[in-house]
Formats: sequence, C-alpha cells, structure tokens
Amino acid sequence: MMKAYLVGLHPEVWEIVKNGVKEHKDPSSATLREYCHIHLNAQATSVLLSDLSAEEYNKVIGLEVAKEIWDTLHIAHEGVEKVRQSKIDLLMEKLNQFVIMDGEGTQEMFDRLMAIVGKIRGLGGKEMNDHNVVKIFLETYSPRE
Repeated sequence: MMKAYLVGLHPEVWEIVKNGVKEHKDPSSATLREYCHIHLNAQATSVLLSDLSAEEYNKVIGLEVAKEIWDTLHIAHEGVEKVRQSKIDLLMEKLNQFVIMDGEGTQEMFDRLMAIVGKIRGLGGKEMNDHNVVKIFLETYSPRE
C-alpha cells in the first residue's frame, strides 16, 4: 500500500525510495535535477516517517535517505528471504488447519481466511491464487460427516 501511496504522490517519489538518491557533497553546486531529487527524497522520507509508531521510529532514527528507511523497515517486517519464507510456511500451515469456528458465519469465516491469504500474498507467496483460496473455502465450509 505504501508503494501505491508514494506513486500516487508522484512516480519519481517511489523511484527515489526504490533506487535511492545520490548524496551531494556540495549542495551549492547541485543541478536543478539534483535539487529535484533532494526534494523528492525529503517528501518520501516525510511520508515514510509520518505514521510510524515509537518502536518503528526507533528502528530508523537518524536515517535521512528514504531508500535506507524503506530497506530497514522492509527487512524488519518481511525479513531476509529465509525469514520471509518461514513466515509464509507458518501461514500455509495455518491454512492447512483452517476450520470454521463455532457460531461463525460464512462472511466471518471468509474474512478470516482472506486475512491469512492477504498476509501470504503480502510476503510474496505465489501459491495462493484465487483457485486455491476458493478450494480452501469450499473444503472448510462443506458439511462434515
């Protein structure tokens, strides 16, 4: 969602977050384009820092480059590849054990299912396509003997 928000502000804001901005040793000799990049980095930094909790802010305190802030938060939330894959595996196991709860309606069950699927997709899990989601939903909702 943050990517969509940053692109919505201006596509170059996201590019600055994704690719970084060159550090300028002498701001007095910066070109107009370099000033533009400095401004875009400041915008991106402001957006990234604006809604952080105190705990999250402590992870990035002192960082002034949007890419560094983004990378730090990205690793903290998604982790390195092994950690990310472990999180996906845990969520997939949760799906394998997914059952309807007592007194739970169809919509509540679906919402709970989609929350897990959303987390898997957010971590980059490719195996959770719509077909698999429907299959899990139908298997869970079908009457048991």
